[in-house]
Amino acid sequence: MLLAESLWSDQVLLTSSVVQGVVVVGALLRAPWRLVAANSLRTHLIFGAAVALMLLWRISGPVAPDVQLHLLGITTVTLLLGLPLAVLAGTLTSVGLALVGWLPAPLLLGHALVNTTVPAALTAATLHLVVRHGPRNLFMYMLGVGFFGGGFSMLASVCCSILLLALSGNGDVLQEWMSPLLLLAMFPEGFLNGAVVSSLAVYRPDWLKTFDDRHYLDEV
Repeated sequence: MLLAESLWSDQVLLTSSVVQGVVVVGALLRAPWRLVAANSLRTHLIFGAAVALMLLWRISGPVAPDVQLHLLGITTVTLLLGLPLAVLAGTLTSVGLALVGWLPAPLLLGHALVNTTVPAALTAATLHLVVRHGPRNLFMYMLGVGFFGGGFSMLASVCCSILLLALSGNGDVLQEWMSPLLLLAMFPEGFLNGAVVSSLAVYRPDWLKTFDDRHYLDEV
């Protein structure tokens, strides 16, 4: 979701930018750089994911004055790269959007917080719950994390946007939009991520850093 610069208060924009900056530093420190350096495929996936997200995020539509809704795709990226690299890829996408003039530069980090860090963190939490408490079944990964994780990642992003709007004194902007269209926004996000994750799990499981075939397939 893209919120126009006029909807952000200076304090909220600064705080969200600082939070995202800290998250990016943490991701840089925790990212598995040795594995990335040892496998050129990982590097290609990082930059390929950033380009794919840039194109996906440009497909948007207005849902309220100065508010654009777009698909996220960050659930797939998180399952593909892991949480630290997904945060970096999504932030790199926001940098690219700012460089080409599709995103106001002051919103770069705030946009990354809403559209990358929050939904990626929820996806990582969903994966943790599925692995730890869910049945050892491939469909739990594809549907439980891919489909439902994708849908709830959109919910998390929207809720974060609403919170930031409320803190900025513009909490009524999405009041009429929330209830009828929120589920409609969650379904295509879940379908997109579920379809892509399922395809990767079947045809390119080695691309998915978070996929453990011994966990899901050994008992089949």
